[in-house]
Amino acid sequence: MLTLVTTVDDNSIMKGRMIKARAFSNGNHLYFQSHAPFPRVLLISAFSIDPIFSKPNFIVIKKTMEPDIKTFTHLNPASGNPAMVDVGDKQVTKRIATAQSIVVLGEEIMQHFTGSDIQTKKGPVFQTAIIAGTMAAKKTADLIPLCHPLPLENCKVDININEQDEVVVNCTVSITSKTGVEMEALTGASVAALTIYDMCKAFSHDIVIKETRLIEKTGGKSDFRRNK
Repeated sequence: MLTLVTTVDDNSIMKGRMIKARAFSNGNHLYFQSHAPFPRVLLISAFSIDPIFSKPNFIVIKKTMEPDIKTFTHLNPASGNPAMVDVGDKQVTKRIATAQSIVVLGEEIMQHFTGSDIQTKKGPVFQTAIIAGTMAAKKTADLIPLCHPLPLENCKVDININEQDEVVVNCTVSITSKTGVEMEALTGASVAALTIYDMCKAFSHDIVIKETRLIEKTGGKSDFRRNK
């Protein structure tokens, strides 16, 4: 049972009136039925509405936007316990995500940078980090407990030096699936950054993994692209 609150009506006395109504949904439309007549224009829950059919005590409304109210998707609403998201009814789409980690090695370590890598007794730093990031992305479900195990179609880790002499790790992951791969991209970038730390810590312990963040994701319910 929901409370419907009128926002506009030809009769100003009706404005702000509350009506109790039963609500039903088939995913694309909302159905409301009440014993009392509905005023002409309603604000229903957090939805923006577009009435497509109505009678005095029955109204069908097309959803034109998602609710503004956000919830934690990995919690069972009934018990409050952790739970995987059920993706059974989602559409299979091409999904791509890119995440980035920035590592500040410092001048003492960066002076060993030659060509496109840093050579250490353990081996080439960036090449090793690329392999580690790729392996980690494929193992995300083993590390993050409520992630779905996914057969990734591609994982690409790029490592570059920016104008501030910081090491920039970008991990891009793609899949055709019912769920996205932003956690796989974040995991790949994070582990690549940690590997850089491990490979260079003999030189200095002042290394800082400055930030890890999602840069872009596409193909899901809502696309995201970070403004630079």
